Amino acid sequence: MKIVDVKMAVMGTAWRNLTFVRVLTDEGVEGVGEVRMLNHTDALLGYFAEAVPNHILGHDPTNIEDLVHRMYMNDYARAGEIAMSAIATIEIACWDIMGKLLAQPIYKLLGGAVRDKIKAYANGWYTVERTPQEFHAALRVIERGYRALKLDPFGSGFYELDRNEKLQAVALVEAVRDAIGPDAELLVEMHGRFNPATAIEMARELEPFSPSWIEEPVPRRIWQPSRKLPKGSMSRWRPASASIHATITASFLSYKPPTLSSLISPISVACSKQRSLLPGPKPITC
Repeated sequence: MKIVDVKMAVMGTAWRNLTFVRVLTDEGVEGVGEVRMLNHTDALLGYFAEAVPNHILGHDPTNIEDLVHRMYMNDYARAGEIAMSAIATIEIACWDIMGKLLAQPIYKLLGGAVRDKIKAYANGWYTVERTPQEFHAALRVIERGYRALKLDPFGSGFYELDRNEKLQAVALVEAVRDAIGPDAELLVEMHGRFNPATAIEMARELEPFSPSWIEEPVPRRIWQPSRKLPKGSMSRWRPASASIHATITASFLSYKPPTLSSLISPISVACSKQRSLLPGPKPITC
């Protein structure tokens, strides 16, 4: 079996583009992969324009490890977010082909299920004006059956917030908690853009509304200095979540989470296994 074509289709959504990739074979079996490439969709398509003829066409899609290694190593350049997003998409499409050949879902080929169900939360629901009245739209999320939702109440704030911005953010979170009641989980996103002092202050201000976590309160580059913050300054009351934008599993495994972080949230859409690049005898799947 050989790969004879790779086709891309971009679907626009409210906040980002989704790129779907179809890997076609000479035996009529095809696989599908998908990736979101924030603000760099054209760069992703440009990478595919070169990588498909250079690395993918003619390759056996069941030799996934060899194909991933070839795409990663044979350009003689460091693969960053764009290249790794493309590699991950092709890899998943090849796993899709493998699953179809063996009549098994991919998760069974990667070790099988470890739980029957997982929690889910709603995100991107607040495409409304940034007023407490409009943020009562959170009630509609609960009415759809969700028991948790996430929001970023900070607008365009960056690094520091003035007093009015702080008061508005608190008012929005208060409105959401009022709408969803005390039992649903409320998750607050900071998108890694505040300094430690601002993040800690806002976490304390939001404490009365019982957020289940504060996601990415500060940029990753200052997570380590944040470890030196006074004990109890932020982690005393709720988990802080560190989102790790790792492009290969090895990067994620080498990350040392700060004591301030209770949760690690890998951004896996641009993450390929790259097992051959990892130390140790056991394969690791991202």
